[in-house]
Amino acid sequence: MKDPIFDLCHIKHEYQEKTVFEEDHLGISPGTITGLTGPNGSGKSTLLNILGLIIKPTHGVVTFMGYPVGPFSDKARHSIALLPQQPYLLKRSVFNNVAYGLFIRKDTVNLKHRVFEALDAVGLSPDQFAHRHDHQLSGGEARRVALASRLVLRPEVLLLDEPTSHVDEQSSRLMRTAVLNARDIWKTTLVISSHDREWLYSISDTVLTLFRGRIYHHGRINILYGPWEKWKDDLYHGPGHDNACPLPVPEPPHDHAVAILPARFLGLKRDKDAIPEGAFSLFCHVTGISIERKTKKIFVFLMNGKTPLISEVNDEYLSYVKPGMRVNAYYYLNDFSFS
Repeated sequence: MKDPIFDLCHIKHEYQEKTVFEEDHLGISPGTITGLTGPNGSGKSTLLNILGLIIKPTHGVVTFMGYPVGPFSDKARHSIALLPQQPYLLKRSVFNNVAYGLFIRKDTVNLKHRVFEALDAVGLSPDQFAHRHDHQLSGGEARRVALASRLVLRPEVLLLDEPTSHVDEQSSRLMRTAVLNARDIWKTTLVISSHDREWLYSISDTVLTLFRGRIYHHGRINILYGPWEKWKDDLYHGPGHDNACPLPVPEPPHDHAVAILPARFLGLKRDKDAIPEGAFSLFCHVTGISIERKTKKIFVFLMNGKTPLISEVNDEYLSYVKPGMRVNAYYYLNDFSFS
Protein backbone atom coordinates (compact mmCIF):
# COMPACT_ATOMS: atom_id res chain seq x y z
CA MET A 1 0.00 0.00 0.00
CA LYS A 2 1.29 3.45 -0.91
CA ASP A 3 2.02 5.98 1.81
CA PRO A 4 -0.75 8.58 2.11
CA ILE A 5 -0.26 11.84 0.28
CA PHE A 6 -2.03 13.58 3.18
CA ASP A 7 -1.83 12.46 6.79
CA LEU A 8 -3.79 14.44 9.38
CA CYS A 9 -3.09 13.67 13.03
CA HIS A 10 -5.03 14.95 16.06
CA ILE A 11 -6.56 17.79 14.05
CA LYS A 12 -8.81 20.29 15.77
CA HIS A 13 -9.86 23.66 14.37
CA GLU A 14 -11.72 26.27 16.35
CA TYR A 15 -13.46 29.44 15.26
CA GLN A 16 -14.45 31.96 17.92
CA GLU A 17 -13.86 29.27 20.57
CA LYS A 18 -16.19 26.83 18.80
CA THR A 19 -14.82 23.58 17.36
CA VAL A 20 -15.73 23.45 13.65
CA PHE A 21 -13.67 20.38 12.69
CA GLU A 22 -11.99 17.64 14.68
CA GLU A 23 -10.46 14.32 13.64
CA ASP A 24 -7.92 12.06 15.31
CA HIS A 25 -6.51 10.64 12.08
CA LEU A 26 -7.23 10.89 8.37
CA GLY A 27 -5.05 9.51 5.59
CA ILE A 28 -5.72 10.15 1.91
CA SER A 29 -4.14 7.82 -0.64
CA PRO A 30 -2.42 9.27 -3.73
CA GLY A 31 -4.20 9.03 -7.07
CA THR A 32 -7.66 8.59 -5.52
CA ILE A 33 -10.88 10.59 -5.40
CA THR A 34 -12.26 11.17 -1.91
CA GLY A 35 -15.81 12.49 -1.69
CA LEU A 36 -17.08 14.58 1.23
CA THR A 37 -20.79 14.68 1.97
CA GLY A 38 -22.89 15.99 4.82
CA PRO A 39 -25.23 18.86 5.68
CA ASN A 40 -24.27 22.53 5.66
CA GLY A 41 -22.05 23.35 8.61
CA SER A 42 -20.73 19.80 8.95
CA GLY A 43 -17.09 20.81 8.40
CA LYS A 44 -16.57 19.97 4.71
CA SER A 45 -15.25 23.38 3.67
CA THR A 46 -13.09 23.62 6.79
CA LEU A 47 -11.48 20.28 5.98
CA LEU A 48 -10.84 21.39 2.38
CA ASN A 49 -9.26 24.64 3.61
CA ILE A 50 -7.00 22.67 5.97
CA LEU A 51 -5.95 20.34 3.15
CA GLY A 52 -5.50 23.32 0.83
CA LEU A 53 -3.22 24.97 3.42
CA ILE A 54 -5.52 27.99 3.45
CA ILE A 55 -5.90 27.75 7.21
CA LYS A 56 -3.71 26.23 9.89
CA PRO A 57 -5.64 24.01 12.30
CA THR A 58 -5.74 25.21 15.89
CA HIS A 59 -4.25 21.89 17.00
CA GLY A 60 -2.61 18.95 15.25
CA VAL A 61 -0.26 18.25 12.36
CA VAL A 62 -0.91 18.12 8.61
CA THR A 63 1.64 16.04 6.70
CA PHE A 64 1.92 16.27 2.91
CA MET A 65 4.06 13.74 1.05
CA GLY A 66 5.85 12.94 4.31
CA TYR A 67 6.55 16.55 5.39
CA PRO A 68 4.72 18.62 8.02
CA VAL A 69 3.15 21.57 6.19
CA GLY A 70 1.14 24.71 6.82
CA PRO A 71 0.04 27.85 4.95
CA PHE A 72 2.66 29.11 2.44
CA SER A 73 4.77 25.97 2.90
CA ASP A 74 7.41 25.68 0.18
CA LYS A 75 6.95 21.89 0.24
CA ALA A 76 3.38 22.12 -1.02
CA ARG A 77 2.32 25.53 -2.30
CA HIS A 78 2.78 24.61 -5.98
CA SER A 79 1.41 21.10 -5.55
CA ILE A 80 -2.12 21.81 -4.25
CA ALA A 81 -4.93 23.68 -6.00
CA LEU A 82 -8.31 24.58 -4.52
CA LEU A 83 -11.49 25.45 -6.43
CA PRO A 84 -13.69 27.25 -3.87
CA GLN A 85 -17.47 27.10 -3.76
CA GLN A 86 -17.74 30.52 -5.37
CA PRO A 87 -14.76 30.83 -7.73
CA TYR A 88 -13.81 34.28 -8.94
CA LEU A 89 -12.80 35.06 -12.53
CA LEU A 90 -10.55 37.98 -13.35
CA LYS A 91 -11.86 40.79 -15.56
CA ARG A 92 -10.03 39.53 -18.62
CA SER A 93 -10.28 36.93 -21.38
CA VAL A 94 -10.88 33.25 -20.78
CA PHE A 95 -7.38 32.52 -22.11
CA ASN A 96 -5.76 34.90 -19.63
CA ASN A 97 -7.88 33.60 -16.76
CA VAL A 98 -6.71 30.05 -17.41
CA ALA A 99 -3.10 31.16 -18.00
CA TYR A 100 -2.92 33.42 -14.94
CA GLY A 101 -1.44 30.82 -12.57
CA LEU A 102 1.24 29.93 -15.12
CA PHE A 103 2.15 33.63 -15.53
CA ILE A 104 2.48 33.98 -11.75
CA ARG A 105 4.82 30.97 -11.67
CA LYS A 106 6.74 32.26 -14.70
CA ASP A 107 6.02 28.90 -16.31
CA THR A 108 5.03 29.88 -19.85
CA VAL A 109 6.67 27.22 -22.03
CA ASN A 110 4.12 25.96 -24.58
CA LEU A 111 1.60 28.30 -22.94
CA LYS A 112 -1.01 28.30 -25.72
CA HIS A 113 -1.00 24.51 -26.05
CA ARG A 114 -1.39 24.01 -22.30
CA VAL A 115 -4.23 26.52 -21.97
CA PHE A 116 -6.06 25.03 -24.95
CA GLU A 117 -5.56 21.53 -23.51
CA ALA A 118 -7.10 22.63 -20.20
CA LEU A 119 -10.09 24.21 -21.96
CA ASP A 120 -10.61 21.04 -23.99
CA ALA A 121 -10.46 19.04 -20.75
CA VAL A 122 -13.53 20.86 -19.38
CA GLY A 123 -15.44 20.74 -22.66
CA LEU A 124 -14.88 24.34 -23.78
CA SER A 125 -13.73 24.72 -27.39
CA PRO A 126 -10.62 26.95 -27.39
CA ASP A 127 -11.63 28.42 -30.75
CA GLN A 128 -14.98 29.52 -29.33
CA PHE A 129 -14.05 30.45 -25.77
CA ALA A 130 -10.37 31.49 -25.50
CA HIS A 131 -11.05 35.11 -26.48
CA ARG A 132 -14.36 35.54 -24.67
CA HIS A 133 -14.46 37.69 -21.55
CA ASP A 134 -15.76 36.68 -18.14
CA HIS A 135 -19.06 38.58 -18.54
CA GLN A 136 -19.84 36.61 -21.71
CA LEU A 137 -20.01 33.27 -19.89
CA SER A 138 -22.91 31.40 -18.36
CA GLY A 139 -22.64 30.22 -14.77
CA GLY A 140 -21.71 26.69 -15.85
CA GLU A 141 -19.14 27.96 -18.37
CA ALA A 142 -17.56 30.24 -15.76
CA ARG A 143 -17.27 27.33 -13.32
CA ARG A 144 -15.58 25.22 -16.01
CA VAL A 145 -13.13 28.04 -16.82
CA ALA A 146 -12.27 28.21 -13.12
CA LEU A 147 -11.68 24.45 -13.11
CA ALA A 148 -9.51 24.72 -16.25
CA SER A 149 -7.39 27.38 -14.51
CA ARG A 150 -6.57 24.77 -11.85
CA LEU A 151 -6.13 21.83 -14.21
CA VAL A 152 -3.61 23.75 -16.33
CA LEU A 153 -1.28 23.78 -13.31
CA ARG A 154 -1.25 19.95 -13.19
CA PRO A 155 -1.33 19.94 -9.37
CA GLU A 156 -0.53 16.85 -7.33
CA VAL A 157 -3.76 17.51 -5.42
CA LEU A 158 -6.96 19.18 -6.59
CA LEU A 159 -9.58 20.19 -4.02
CA LEU A 160 -13.10 21.03 -5.21
CA ASP A 161 -15.78 22.63 -3.02
CA GLU A 162 -19.29 22.08 -4.44
CA PRO A 163 -18.08 22.12 -8.07
CA THR A 164 -21.52 21.35 -9.56
CA SER A 165 -23.52 23.81 -7.44
CA HIS A 166 -25.88 25.90 -9.61
CA VAL A 167 -24.58 24.54 -12.91
CA ASP A 168 -26.55 22.94 -15.73
CA GLU A 169 -26.63 19.22 -16.43
CA GLN A 170 -24.21 19.45 -19.35
CA SER A 171 -21.62 21.36 -17.30
CA SER A 172 -22.01 18.83 -14.48
CA ARG A 173 -21.39 15.95 -16.90
CA LEU A 174 -18.36 17.63 -18.50
CA MET A 175 -16.86 18.44 -15.11
CA ARG A 176 -17.29 14.79 -14.14
CA THR A 177 -15.28 13.76 -17.22
CA ALA A 178 -12.58 16.33 -16.46
CA VAL A 179 -12.27 15.13 -12.86
CA LEU A 180 -11.97 11.48 -13.84
CA ASN A 181 -9.42 12.27 -16.55
CA ALA A 182 -7.32 14.24 -14.07
CA ARG A 183 -7.14 11.19 -11.85
CA ASP A 184 -6.80 8.53 -14.55
CA ILE A 185 -4.43 10.35 -16.93
CA TRP A 186 -2.47 12.76 -14.72
CA LYS A 187 -2.72 10.68 -11.49
CA THR A 188 -4.06 13.71 -9.63
CA THR A 189 -5.37 13.14 -6.10
CA LEU A 190 -8.79 14.77 -5.65
CA VAL A 191 -10.90 15.62 -2.61
CA ILE A 192 -14.38 16.83 -3.53
CA SER A 193 -17.20 18.21 -1.41
CA SER A 194 -20.69 18.06 -2.91
CA HIS A 195 -24.38 17.91 -2.02
CA ASP A 196 -25.01 16.19 -5.37
CA ARG A 197 -24.83 12.63 -4.07
CA GLU A 198 -25.36 10.90 -7.42
CA TRP A 199 -22.58 12.90 -9.07
CA LEU A 200 -20.23 12.49 -6.11
CA TYR A 201 -20.84 8.78 -5.59
CA SER A 202 -20.33 8.05 -9.30
CA ILE A 203 -16.73 9.34 -9.26
CA SER A 204 -15.45 8.75 -5.71
CA ASP A 205 -13.23 5.89 -4.59
CA THR A 206 -14.06 6.72 -0.97
CA VAL A 207 -16.91 8.75 0.51
CA LEU A 208 -16.65 10.38 3.94
CA THR A 209 -19.83 11.54 5.66
CA LEU A 210 -19.30 14.55 7.93
CA PHE A 211 -21.61 15.80 10.65
CA ARG A 212 -21.11 18.40 13.38
CA GLY A 213 -17.46 18.81 12.50
CA ARG A 214 -16.55 15.13 12.63
CA ILE A 215 -16.16 12.33 10.09
CA TYR A 216 -19.07 10.08 10.99
CA HIS A 217 -18.68 7.29 8.50
CA HIS A 218 -16.64 5.92 5.61
CA GLY A 219 -18.80 4.57 2.78
CA ARG A 220 -22.30 4.82 1.37
CA ILE A 221 -24.83 5.21 4.15
CA ASN A 222 -28.18 6.69 5.03
CA ILE A 223 -27.67 9.20 7.80
CA LEU A 224 -30.77 10.63 9.51
CA TYR A 225 -30.51 13.63 11.78
CA GLY A 226 -33.93 13.88 13.43
CA PRO A 227 -35.53 15.63 15.26
CA TRP A 228 -37.03 12.49 16.75
CA GLU A 229 -40.67 12.25 17.82
CA LYS A 230 -42.48 9.47 19.64
CA TRP A 231 -44.72 7.48 17.34
CA LYS A 232 -46.97 4.44 17.71
CA ASP A 233 -45.84 1.19 19.33
CA ASP A 234 -42.97 2.93 21.15
CA LEU A 235 -41.18 3.76 17.89
CA TYR A 236 -39.64 7.05 16.92
CA HIS A 237 -39.78 8.76 13.58
CA GLY A 238 -37.66 11.47 12.14
CA PRO A 239 -37.01 13.32 8.88
CA GLY A 240 -39.93 11.72 7.04
CA HIS A 241 -42.53 12.36 9.71
CA ASP A 242 -44.25 15.09 7.67
CA ASN A 243 -44.82 12.63 4.80
CA ALA A 244 -47.69 10.24 4.22
CA CYS A 245 -45.27 7.41 5.07
CA PRO A 246 -43.32 8.04 8.33
CA LEU A 247 -39.76 6.79 8.77
CA PRO A 248 -39.60 4.77 12.01
CA VAL A 249 -36.34 4.15 13.86
CA PRO A 250 -35.48 2.49 17.18
CA GLU A 251 -35.55 4.69 20.26
CA PRO A 252 -32.59 7.07 20.00
CA PRO A 253 -30.20 7.21 22.95
CA HIS A 254 -30.55 11.01 23.20
CA ASP A 255 -32.25 13.93 21.45
CA HIS A 256 -29.27 14.77 19.22
CA ALA A 257 -28.41 11.21 18.19
CA VAL A 258 -27.76 10.48 14.52
CA ALA A 259 -29.30 7.33 13.03
CA ILE A 260 -27.19 5.39 10.51
CA LEU A 261 -28.44 2.76 8.07
CA PRO A 262 -25.88 1.33 5.61
CA ALA A 263 -27.04 1.37 1.99
CA ARG A 264 -26.79 -2.42 1.76
CA PHE A 265 -29.46 -2.74 4.49
CA LEU A 266 -32.09 -0.71 2.63
CA GLY A 267 -33.83 -3.19 0.32
CA LEU A 268 -36.08 -2.46 -2.65
CA LYS A 269 -39.24 -4.08 -3.94
CA ARG A 270 -41.48 -3.14 -6.82
CA ASP A 271 -44.69 -1.39 -5.85
CA LYS A 272 -46.68 -4.59 -6.36
CA ASP A 273 -44.30 -6.94 -4.47
CA ALA A 274 -44.70 -7.89 -0.82
CA ILE A 275 -41.97 -6.89 1.62
CA PRO A 276 -40.35 -9.42 3.99
CA GLU A 277 -42.08 -10.15 7.26
CA GLY A 278 -41.01 -7.91 10.12
CA ALA A 279 -39.61 -5.18 7.89
CA PHE A 280 -40.78 -1.57 7.67
CA SER A 281 -41.53 -0.21 4.21
CA LEU A 282 -41.46 3.25 2.70
CA PHE A 283 -42.97 4.49 -0.55
CA CYS A 284 -40.12 6.18 -2.41
CA HIS A 285 -39.43 7.60 -5.85
CA VAL A 286 -36.24 6.69 -7.69
CA THR A 287 -34.17 9.78 -8.50
CA GLY A 288 -31.10 8.12 -10.00
CA ILE A 289 -28.87 5.07 -10.36
CA SER A 290 -25.09 4.92 -10.06
CA ILE A 291 -22.49 2.19 -10.59
CA GLU A 292 -19.39 2.61 -8.44
CA ARG A 293 -16.34 2.64 -10.69
CA LYS A 294 -13.99 0.75 -8.40
CA THR A 295 -16.25 -2.01 -7.01
CA LYS A 296 -19.02 -2.02 -9.67
CA LYS A 297 -21.56 -1.87 -6.87
CA ILE A 298 -24.95 -0.49 -7.89
CA PHE A 299 -26.65 2.25 -5.88
CA VAL A 300 -30.20 3.52 -6.29
CA PHE A 301 -30.98 7.03 -5.08
CA LEU A 302 -34.42 7.60 -3.59
CA MET A 303 -36.62 10.31 -2.12
CA ASN A 304 -39.10 9.61 0.66
CA GLY A 305 -40.93 12.93 0.72
CA LYS A 306 -38.08 15.35 1.44
CA THR A 307 -35.75 12.68 2.82
CA PRO A 308 -32.98 11.42 0.47
CA LEU A 309 -32.08 7.72 0.80
CA ILE A 310 -29.68 5.33 -0.93
CA SER A 311 -29.93 1.58 -1.50
CA GLU A 312 -27.25 -0.85 -2.63
CA VAL A 313 -28.73 -3.45 -5.02
CA ASN A 314 -27.58 -6.24 -7.33
CA ASP A 315 -27.60 -6.08 -11.12
CA GLU A 316 -31.03 -7.72 -11.53
CA TYR A 317 -32.59 -4.42 -10.48
CA LEU A 318 -31.15 -2.65 -13.54
CA SER A 319 -33.75 -4.44 -15.69
CA TYR A 320 -36.69 -2.69 -14.08
CA VAL A 321 -35.69 0.09 -11.67
CA LYS A 322 -35.82 3.39 -13.54
CA PRO A 323 -35.60 7.03 -12.45
CA GLY A 324 -39.04 8.44 -11.69
CA MET A 325 -40.70 5.14 -10.78
CA ARG A 326 -42.19 4.42 -7.37
CA VAL A 327 -40.76 1.58 -5.29
CA ASN A 328 -41.05 0.10 -1.82
CA ALA A 329 -37.90 0.56 0.23
CA TYR A 330 -37.71 -1.65 3.30
CA TYR A 331 -35.48 -2.17 6.32
CA TYR A 332 -35.31 -3.77 9.76
CA LEU A 333 -35.00 -1.73 12.93
CA ASN A 334 -32.04 -3.77 14.19
CA ASP A 335 -30.01 -2.68 11.14
CA PHE A 336 -29.89 0.89 12.50
CA SER A 337 -27.11 2.20 14.67
CA PHE A 338 -26.81 5.54 16.46
CA SER A 339 -23.91 7.88 16.83
